[in-house]
Amino acid sequence: MALLCARSIGASGGYHPATTSSRHAVLQRLATRRLPLEELGTLLASADAVLAHAAAMHLAVRYREGQDEPAQLAATVPEDRYALSAQTQVLFATLALEGLPLQIRDVPERLPPLVRLAWLRAALVLCPALFAEYEGDALGREAASDLPVRRVIAAGLLERLAASRSPALQLLAVDYASLGLERGLLPPPRGQDVLHTIALGRNPAAATSALRALALPWATGLPCPDLRAACAAEPQVAVEAVRVLRARGATEPLRRALAMPGLGAHV
Repeated sequence: MALLCARSIGASGGYHPATTSSRHAVLQRLATRRLPLEELGTLLASADAVLAHAAAMHLAVRYREGQDEPAQLAATVPEDRYALSAQTQVLFATLALEGLPLQIRDVPERLPPLVRLAWLRAALVLCPALFAEYEGDALGREAASDLPVRRVIAAGLLERLAASRSPALQLLAVDYASLGLERGLLPPPRGQDVLHTIALGRNPAAATSALRALALPWATGLPCPDLRAACAAEPQVAVEAVRVLRARGATEPLRRALAMPGLGAHV
């Protein structure tokens, strides 16, 4: 194989370009050909960071094209992926977030913040149980933001965000649920359960946002959830709960709510 003839193997077993011209030849092959996976794995493990990153970009293109088996592509990624360059690690973390089946072990604290953040984002959708470990951490809260809605829903991370004690994370759950309902990614009964959990929580801002979502047309035909606790909460929450009852045509619960002392003055 031409590539293997144009290289030398160091003590570590990794790929080392013999000359500048041989490196250029390898880069050309990565840019213009579909390399065998064994060869791709050799390049990904290269001690030459430029070649390793070029190989990672080659892998990314093939993964997104969808012609290779994802598990076979993932198997070419070095086990010691945290030793790769920062930009290569971020690329692999992004691919894992997109669905490349990489096994993500504990993310080392020694990594640069942006690299660690990229791995944590992928880790949360691959293993939502990790959320409990990072929920109180600023980096963990940032990692939960702006994730692919489809992955958040499929992984069950949505329910973990909804049950959080953090108002910001519960508001994030409302956003994910609303987008999931809008895009047809979240079944309405499950969406109602998630929003109902938040509506009955202790965070007025999050509860208000969840109740507003529960009053929208997507919920037409679903049984109205029990909102007695929300009707007895702070006025801003109670008002939104009454609006849900009206939107759902829940006559008897609405009558009882309007009869509650002090609530009538706010609706």
